[in-house]
Amino acid sequence: MRWNQKKPLWPLLCALGCLFALAVAAPRTWQRLRPAIQTSPQRVTLPLQLQVSEIFDADIPKPEDPSALRCPVLVPDLPPIEQDSYSETDFDYAEVSVPERLPARQEFQLETLLQLRDTLFGLVGRLSEVSPADSSLESSAASRVKVSSESDRLAMRDESVRGRRRQITPTEASAAAEEDFADVLLQAVRRSRGPTRAESRLALRATANATETKTPGAAELSSASPLLRFRPKVLIDRLELLAEDSPASEWAAEALALVQQLCEDTTLSVADGRAIVERLQLLAEQGNHQVQELSHNSGRQDWLRGVRSLERRLGIWQMLFDSRLQSAGTDLPDPATLETPLMPILGSLASLLADKDLVDKKHGSEWREYLLLDQIAAAASEGAAFDIKGRRKLAQEVLSRMTDQRLTEAQSDFLQTEPVVALREALRPWAMGPVDIETFAALIERYESQPDNRYAAALVQLQQRLLWSYDSRFQQLAEHLDRHYRGANMRLALTDDLLNEMMPEQTSKVAPVNTRIAGAKVRGRARTTTRVQVRLLPNEKAWQLALEANGTVTSQTRSDTWPARVRNAAKMHYHAQKKIVIDQQGLRVAPAKAQARGHNELVGIDTEFDPIPIISHLLRDVARKKHNKSRPLALSQVKNNVARQARRQMDSQANPKLVRLEQKFQSNILASIDNLALIAEPVEMFTTEERLVMKLRLANQGQLAAHTARPLAPADSFMSMQLHESALNNAVAGLGLNGRRMTMLELFDFVAEKLGRSGEAPPADLPTRAVVEFAKHDAIRVNCVDDRLEIVLNIREVSQGRDKIQNFAVHAFFRPKIDGLDVRLVRDGTLQFAGRNLRTGPRVVLHSVFGKLLTKDHEVRLLNRNLGDDPRFDELMVTQLVLEEGWIGLALGPEHPNRTAWRTTDRR
Repeated sequence: MRWNQKKPLWPLLCALGCLFALAVAAPRTWQRLRPAIQTSPQRVTLPLQLQVSEIFDADIPKPEDPSALRCPVLVPDLPPIEQDSYSETDFDYAEVSVPERLPARQEFQLETLLQLRDTLFGLVGRLSEVSPADSSLESSAASRVKVSSESDRLAMRDESVRGRRRQITPTEASAAAEEDFADVLLQAVRRSRGPTRAESRLALRATANATETKTPGAAELSSASPLLRFRPKVLIDRLELLAEDSPASEWAAEALALVQQLCEDTTLSVADGRAIVERLQLLAEQGNHQVQELSHNSGRQDWLRGVRSLERRLGIWQMLFDSRLQSAGTDLPDPATLETPLMPILGSLASLLADKDLVDKKHGSEWREYLLLDQIAAAASEGAAFDIKGRRKLAQEVLSRMTDQRLTEAQSDFLQTEPVVALREALRPWAMGPVDIETFAALIERYESQPDNRYAAALVQLQQRLLWSYDSRFQQLAEHLDRHYRGANMRLALTDDLLNEMMPEQTSKVAPVNTRIAGAKVRGRARTTTRVQVRLLPNEKAWQLALEANGTVTSQTRSDTWPARVRNAAKMHYHAQKKIVIDQQGLRVAPAKAQARGHNELVGIDTEFDPIPIISHLLRDVARKKHNKSRPLALSQVKNNVARQARRQMDSQANPKLVRLEQKFQSNILASIDNLALIAEPVEMFTTEERLVMKLRLANQGQLAAHTARPLAPADSFMSMQLHESALNNAVAGLGLNGRRMTMLELFDFVAEKLGRSGEAPPADLPTRAVVEFAKHDAIRVNCVDDRLEIVLNIREVSQGRDKIQNFAVHAFFRPKIDGLDVRLVRDGTLQFAGRNLRTGPRVVLHSVFGKLLTKDHEVRLLNRNLGDDPRFDELMVTQLVLEEGWIGLALGPEHPNRTAWRTTDRR
């Protein structure tokens, strides 16, 4: 028998013991630098400088709290951003305050900068990737530091880590930020620029040398920030482009120098900043004047956009510097100190609405519902326990309804009664809220560079808080935001020539005459010819036009008056007019008015005694005298009959058509707008002698609209339309797809129902079982730039069978195509997918799913396909079709053999 010797266990146990000892001792060795850092009497402030794109792109695990960092970091306690929504796509404004000097900082102490220099470079490289509220470290061997005086911030960047970062889609960013949207928005508005690594090391060495001879205080080592802490990158880029080679080069160069001075010069005082803003205001006025003197070309339009971009910011900068100069807090007073007991006011208002002598019972219930009195009573009864954010939303909605521009004069008068006025004043403290102008200015720049709906919702909430403030400065700032960032995002202009071309042709009509004139029975035939036209009536506040009918009635009649028969020939000219007004109250039609003029002639007289010369002659004389005597009365009656017939004819033909037109507009357009949770609000409507012009804002109370200058149409346009991408994005947001999960078939039916096309059959090859989950923010985005329309689908997950693909974006591009009057947007190239690790297999799956939804032959028609077949438009052509700066511009004008449509200028 052979025995196997058992191996000893003591070597293994010794090895495990050594490993355990190392595990215990190593962390203490690694942390040996901490006492030196904590006991240092000198302090250097290192503010974080994370842009929101960096946060979204960083592939870093996030710890539960900042205490997990390897050095003591002082993270300010920042209040969260409110996320309660008034609608499915609304986000409340962030209740955050930007510090007076610098953004959120992380601070640590240094005992000897020279001794810890090399270690510090590695440490701050890791600190540079930390979020103020919830962040982690990612190790790095290369980093940079900036130590500056009181105006420049200490910036940190780990270039090696940034080089390894992956690019992820906005879908992933939205999903990651959903739990704490406040942190994402705060980091989005707190960004700045850091110096190069060489500059940082030089500054660090200079500071170290200074510490050998003097130990300054924290205030002396900290830097003074520039007056504009959030660089207006979009404005600067536009001014730089204008300053290169354009008619506006001198103007742009001066404006650019002043803006850069505000952003970079750390020696400026607030008074200096106000003086610079005043100079910029003068430049904006001069730019507006000089733009008007230029001929119509691309340079003129670019200059105009530069002026508008500057004007949008000046009001905010003025308010920002004023608040600093006055050393006054920008937070509004505590609403609790301003609140008025609501129950007595609601009781008085309820008594007023219940009074039958003053208010009709039906109207009383409608006013109760319109003013949301039951919801206000519930909110007031719950008092402090009521959700303050929900109460603010409720108050803002009621106050907006009280000041709606679409109210009639009688409705506005009722809202001026004492109980309603008292209710309005009592709700204002509810609608107010904390506002910080620094954050406001930062949000503006973030929205300018990335116009997402969440930033728009935050700005709108800010605007509402400012609007109902008791401070007139804040009210002016709210009006500034409404004027510049909620502008009309749709404009339509029609000329009288186009309207007259659309009028149906009128044919001559022959009708029998059988009536009684001046007591005599008249018979015969009459021929009527009519020409209908539209004439525009100038009006500064509405579309006002007159439907006019000019016609001629020629008749051959005879009247039997025994013993003679009188034959007459008449010719009457008539003019009928029907006034039509379209304004914010809707369509109003006045009864037709008409007048006639003309003459009649005696053609002949026949008697039964014509064979007897003497008697027939006597009878003819008697009949002629009788005819001459009754002629004025008969002519007056004929004119009245013609005018009455013209009025009756115009009302009977025009009124039903106008009613059908209004019903069609209500069912096909307004119903779709309501389904998309939009409000079609006319910003401006006016009529000139040649054109009807309407500027429309398609947005609800929680959305922004256009903020850039629209493209200008050719002067000889018969029809021109400009549509901003904000109208499309607001409509898409109304679909309510954010965060929705559904099959492709459910998605098709859902969208078809929202657009009023229920029952439409889906494509035969649509993958009906594929499941799509949209991102929680900006599920669909539309961009109009560089002569293309881009549709972006941000997808959280798509699954088909066993395949599951997460966090990606689908990009589909459409380019304009013109064929006569057939204007379409057709697919340009293949679908593009952006996401992490999208290899060949997942891309094939995505093409199989979304390639059926957005097919290669998919197209969007901008004009009716039958328009080119109408002979009335044979002499028209498309004179403009541009997609630029977020706008779609389309115009029709007179056709010319050598003329081509204006297209987008290629600036790439």
